[in-house]
Amino acid sequence: RLITLVLLCCSMATMAQNEKGVFSIRPMAGVNLSDFSGGVSEDFYHMKAGLAVGLEAEYGISRSFGLSLGAFYSQMGAKVDGTLAVMAVNDEYMVYIETKDKGKVTCNYITLPLMANFYVPAVKGLALKVGAQMGILASSRMKADVDARTETYLRSEPTMPTTTTNEQVTIDQDTECKSLDFGIPFGLSYEHKNVVVDLRYYFGLTKIDDSATNREDIRNRCLTLTLGYRLPL
Repeated sequence: RLITLVLLCCSMATMAQNEKGVFSIRPMAGVNLSDFSGGVSEDFYHMKAGLAVGLEAEYGISRSFGLSLGAFYSQMGAKVDGTLAVMAVNDEYMVYIETKDKGKVTCNYITLPLMANFYVPAVKGLALKVGAQMGILASSRMKADVDARTETYLRSEPTMPTTTTNEQVTIDQDTECKSLDFGIPFGLSYEHKNVVVDLRYYFGLTKIDDSATNREDIRNRCLTLTLGYRLPL
């Protein structure tokens, strides 16, 4: 629907918003609202805030179309607040482990968005944009308080646990995230007197967990609001 709207707006008229042949840069800073999707993430992971700051360069292909390439430091990840349960089985025992976790996962990326910017003829200063983005992982860390309960059963007598333990611990460790993340950003911006307000949604396509035992398809999601200033060169 977004792409269809972009094409319709670009065909409506020829009034210009962008200068053909002009190269400009935009320092930008703002906030990310990020989350994970997939697997247990709908109940276990929740939205967290982070910083987004960087620079974007744009070249005017025509008066209504431009291409931009950016480089940003982007704090993504999610809050952790929920319950997980797993069952491990061998020839003799069954072990049931339930954890209640509260904390956050922070994934810091250097993101490189390549965007196609369509300037809407009917509304001066408004641009619709869509593109592709690569993220290079700078660091990732999980810090959470964990309340764990473990029950061990004999397989021959599965109705009564042989042992039950309860433990409260704090986890503060690096997470096993993939070094590269790919996805699709899209959104819109509005410019007035060279001041640019930009709103984008990032739809991650890469499964971010790189651990050998992980079976979940967890991906990045991020809403970014930034304020920038266009500097024509």
